[in-house]
Amino acid sequence: MKKIVLFVSFAVAGALNFVTLTALADGNTLEEAVTAARQFRQTHEFEILSEFRDLLRFPNNARNIDDMRENAAFIRSIMEARGIKSELLEIEGAPPAIYGELRQPEAEITLMIYIHYDGQPTDLSRWKSDPFEPVVRAGRLEDGAEVIDFDSLRGRAIDPDWRIYGRSTSDDKAPIMAVLAALDALAAANMAPSVHLKIFLDGEEERGSPHLDATIRKYKDKLESDFWLFLDGPQDQRGNARVVLGVRGITGFELTVYGPASGLHSGHYGNFSPNPIDRLVRLMASMRDANGRVLIEGFYDQVEPLDAATMKLIEAIPNADAEIMRKIQVAGRESPGQRYEETILWPALNFRGIRSGGVGAQGRNIIEPSATAAIGIRMVPDQTLEAVRAVVEAHIRDQGYHIVYEEPDVETRLEHEKIALLDWRGAGYPAVRTSPENPLAQRVIALMQAMTNNQTLIYPILGGSLPLAHITNNLDVPLVLVPMANQDNNQHAPNENIRIGHLWRGIEIYAGLLAAFDAD
Repeated sequence: MKKIVLFVSFAVAGALNFVTLTALADGNTLEEAVTAARQFRQTHEFEILSEFRDLLRFPNNARNIDDMRENAAFIRSIMEARGIKSELLEIEGAPPAIYGELRQPEAEITLMIYIHYDGQPTDLSRWKSDPFEPVVRAGRLEDGAEVIDFDSLRGRAIDPDWRIYGRSTSDDKAPIMAVLAALDALAAANMAPSVHLKIFLDGEEERGSPHLDATIRKYKDKLESDFWLFLDGPQDQRGNARVVLGVRGITGFELTVYGPASGLHSGHYGNFSPNPIDRLVRLMASMRDANGRVLIEGFYDQVEPLDAATMKLIEAIPNADAEIMRKIQVAGRESPGQRYEETILWPALNFRGIRSGGVGAQGRNIIEPSATAAIGIRMVPDQTLEAVRAVVEAHIRDQGYHIVYEEPDVETRLEHEKIALLDWRGAGYPAVRTSPENPLAQRVIALMQAMTNNQTLIYPILGGSLPLAHITNNLDVPLVLVPMANQDNNQHAPNENIRIGHLWRGIEIYAGLLAAFDAD
């Protein structure tokens, strides 16, 4: 690893602040790389947004492979236009992953960038505008910001507080555009990435990347690299840039319990027939307490206490609990005594939904035949899927339930008083975390602090989940996340958006990282 030397800090008005690093291999400084990105963006804003709009127009639900192939064809075309050699990585029954490579003759480090190009499904009835006909608004929709005619942006000063609304604007097509624009900027300034650059674009991350493990195994030689940089997710709630050293893992299941074989009149059979809604809520209540503490015996057996180094990282992040509570509009909270950044370092069991009967106009005086809950589990490092599932099933059995994995037949219903159908939804994946002492992680942190006047926040782990374990298990490679989206981007929700200033900032950050990652 090459030595990093930090000099005096200074501010760049209206953009990133950064500390000067040693000169890059080609004689340019980090300052010059970021400045080149800013100057290129300032003279090509309309062209950048136009290409971004073209990318956003492709529907990208991973379940529709034909749509995903159209996305992939367009993305490959704009990659190839930048000289990035690309190909599709195919696994039967899955949308293709897109692989790109831009080699540099003098580079000593191979950097892999991960972005996903699929998006969450959309419910058109809940969107203010067509999710695949992106629009620019003069601010936040929630504040009544009006739509701005896109063609009127040509030659016009674009306010960084304006926003683009559409599916995948922030999650996760914005980083694709930011990286490509960063490469354009470096090329225009006769600069080059300091690394052998590889790009991996996942086509089904929003489905949990069920084929990622198989893809990596099949194309392992092609995907070998020294470091993976993930560009997914939002920046900090305070608006600070952040480097995230890992993600929680995830698994989940649907739990169905049973009552009578068909709906029964509650007047005739109430107090006699078991009520599955009652059974379900009692079973769910046995799994966690009012503060979110999981009550399942053995659930925390693999969880290590937070060490001093991790607590030091947390303490270095300004406390924003009160502001977070104000934004989500709650007066109380779970996990009392722990600040937000500490809560996401512990595993969680979350109730995602309940289905049985009806309310309001759909309410009926019957005892339902069954009740179903969707339950999600966020895991932390050292927890394994097998151990978590084993203790969950043991707990359900301890509550008197006979577990089945398909609809029970008549004999089973008559033999067992309590029956629970479990459907573990997909494979899931464990948590991943890179040590802050890793020299390449330290390199990213140093560059980010240099570009932000030491305002980048270092998070031990992300509260959400990404399928990073498939990568670390197969490739044994360190990785970190450098998100770029605004926190209030409506990720996964209707009216998803990206603040244009965050897109501009992303271009500058990624240009700096690419230009200086392997600098002398």
